[in-house]
Amino acid sequence: MRRAGVLAPALLVLLALTACTSAPGPGGDPPRGSEPGASSSGGQEDAPTLTVRQSDGTWEVSGTGFAGGNQYLVQCLGGTAPGAEALDACDMTTREQVVADGEGRISATRPAKPFVHVGSVTEVDCAQDPCALAVADLADRVVAAAPAPLPGDAEPPAAPVLELSERDLDEDTGTLTVTGTGYPAGAVVRLAQCATTPDGGVDTENCLYDDGRRVVADGDGAVTARLPVEREIALVGGGSADCAEPGACVVANARTDGVRLATVGLVWERSGDA
Repeated sequence: MRRAGVLAPALLVLLALTACTSAPGPGGDPPRGSEPGASSSGGQEDAPTLTVRQSDGTWEVSGTGFAGGNQYLVQCLGGTAPGAEALDACDMTTREQVVADGEGRISATRPAKPFVHVGSVTEVDCAQDPCALAVADLADRVVAAAPAPLPGDAEPPAAPVLELSERDLDEDTGTLTVTGTGYPAGAVVRLAQCATTPDGGVDTENCLYDDGRRVVADGDGAVTARLPVEREIALVGGGSADCAEPGACVVANARTDGVRLATVGLVWERSGDA
């Protein structure tokens, strides 16, 4: 009984406090359970936006709705839209971090590149198929994009040319000489034997990079290297590419930054068999 007598006054006090803290009328303070910083209108923040302008051979890029530095600017295929996978739609050699200011704005100036390499590896002429610039997050998901037509009559430079000579091939392995011309003087060129994709592109996931060669173009834009090669390339997804089959293999300057893609077909024939 004594315990019940103590609870009764306490209950009255609790009811009184509840009445004092009931939901406010219009214009009153919000309930204590409201999340701090929540919009009074209940709306969500605006999606990021991107704008690209041409300026004397460069692109002037500006954007709003971003935060911090957890994003990068990258050149992509035309038509790239938010939600796209940057690894599939963009030239990852062109990416650069962009940092937003306190108001969520980003800005950058970059040279208008007339071609991109995407996927494994398709080269796209941005003069024929206008490209886009995009901002992607650290999960490589595009969050904003805008068309980026080339200024004026810009065109891609001529592609380098590769030739093979001095073949010394046995049943399964061998070496040959690769000669390339048309590179920018001083360019670091990566040469490797690669499998091809079904559409004839270079399958950069299936190149023999460990046996590849890095060479620096001379003052005339030429390179020369002695390259180890193999008849079969074991594919990452299983199976193999048999270089004795026409069109199955190439030697390429795969993953050479800032340089147009050059390839030359490699059909395996043992030395002395031809």
